[in-house]
Amino acid sequence: MKLRMAVDQTSLERRWRYGLGVRILIGFVALFMYGIAAVLICLPLLESGSDHSFDWIIYLTGGMMVLFGMFMTFYWMVLARTSIRLNGANLEAIVPAHHTWYLAPEFRRIDVPLRKIRSVDRRQEIWRSFGASNLRESLSIVTDGGERIGVVSNSLGYSPTLPIDDIASSIASAAGVSVTNGGTVRSKDLGLYGATSSSWNEPKLDPAVASAARRAAYRTMQIVTALMLVTLVLRGCF
Repeated sequence: MKLRMAVDQTSLERRWRYGLGVRILIGFVALFMYGIAAVLICLPLLESGSDHSFDWIIYLTGGMMVLFGMFMTFYWMVLARTSIRLNGANLEAIVPAHHTWYLAPEFRRIDVPLRKIRSVDRRQEIWRSFGASNLRESLSIVTDGGERIGVVSNSLGYSPTLPIDDIASSIASAAGVSVTNGGTVRSKDLGLYGATSSSWNEPKLDPAVASAARRAAYRTMQIVTALMLVTLVLRGCF
């Protein structure tokens, strides 16, 4: 039976959200894409007497910009609604659960008394997408009843992240337990975004294998970054 540290849970009040600046930026990007789409769709209507045989290309481009705008809107919804909070004697959170077939996010609520948290666990996960290795940091809790509940995942890259170190240590301190580090594992599931809970039964990788897997994930990030820069340069030239 794990001993708990004595904690005055009634004095605890912490909250973590994505920064206001990044939420404003993503919202602006979505509106900008909708604006471009509106201009493209209206452009053929304003050019009276011109050759309209290629208008379908303009409409297709406008439609694609609408889809990109929708994607950024859904991303903004995730950033705006995600919230993790220590509220007195409870851990409360609203986090992404999964998404619909057209990528609209859906959310789940976490409401667990701190006295019922048996452990706070974190680990690195190596997962593959389209044949490339990716890396994420994940945090979960286990209740006295044995239920594992995913709290948050941060993917390696330039996407906004939440401070997992601070969240993990704060929850553990409030619950009177310690943070357990599960090392690096290979995972096949979608992570905490795609599931309410995870069994976390994958074996811990050997340090040498884990180091090689992390290097592969960093190479993936570098390749994606290089492709983005090349795309920006080509758009600037043409």
